[in-house]
Amino acid sequence: MVTCVGGKDKILVSPILYWTEKDVWDYLKRMHIPYCELYDKGYKRIGCIMCPMSNYKQNVREMKDFPHVGKNWRKTIEWLIENKWKDKPLLQDPDMVLKWWISKKSFKEFYADEVMQQKLEFKDLL
Repeated sequence: MVTCVGGKDKILVSPILYWTEKDVWDYLKRMHIPYCELYDKGYKRIGCIMCPMSNYKQNVREMKDFPHVGKNWRKTIEWLIENKWKDKPLLQDPDMVLKWWISKKSFKEFYADEVMQQKLEFKDLL
């Protein structure tokens, strides 16, 4: 592939550009290349823990697998509450803020689902 980089034609070599995930794993195993054991535990993304790019289910799993990370997020949220969010009464509960953050919902949507709507159990109505 020839492309323009910094105003000059450059040849870029990307030997695995069109490899599938299976191609990569086959190569790693065939060549006995070590890799992170988290992949063997079912992780697909290992760049960061509780990454904003991960989905809710993945973030919940990571909080269980790495409780110290959830604890540090809560400490950070507590600091924000003390120092930055003093005028935001809806953001005063660290656990609620963390739950909102990993939910991937807008705050309005999260607040409506978690706080404004009553949760009814049908067995209680019978």
